Amino acid sequence: MLQLRRFRVLAIAAAAAALLTTAASPARADTTLEVRPGLSPFWPDGKNGSGPREYVTRNLSTESRNLYLRSCKSGYSCYAVGEGDGQHTFFELYYCDSRSVTNFLGRGAAVNHQTDDAVAYLRNSGSVTQQEIAPDNVPVSVDWDPIWYIHPC
Repeated sequence: MLQLRRFRVLAIAAAAAALLTTAASPARADTTLEVRPGLSPFWPDGKNGSGPREYVTRNLSTESRNLYLRSCKSGYSCYAVGEGDGQHTFFELYYCDSRSVTNFLGRGAAVNHQTDDAVAYLRNSGSVTQQEIAPDNVPVSVDWDPIWYIHPC
């Protein structure tokens, strides 16, 4: 009788382990990570609800990202970052406030189409400038990995 109980306990434990392994398998099978780049602060409705808007466009192909870079509006600085799946997110910034970046990983691009010779600065975690982007309207390559802050002007 003791051996029968022990067998049932072992059988239940084995079944539970198999169930947990099976239930966990679909989560492990999906190795695609969704990366959603973000900025803070960001003003899609204009600063304080008025004035020029800032824009974000997601899920762009590389070809579309390049078109957006070449079409960055006058008065804006623009930034492209990968989403980890071959797609890109594109930010059009108008205001000069320093921004914290989230999920800006790997290689990307930027273009500065601001007026009044405003230089954009990309800074690391210690707020040390890693890259300057001159207002010459020429897209430049950016390594986002060390960048924590964007100071658009």
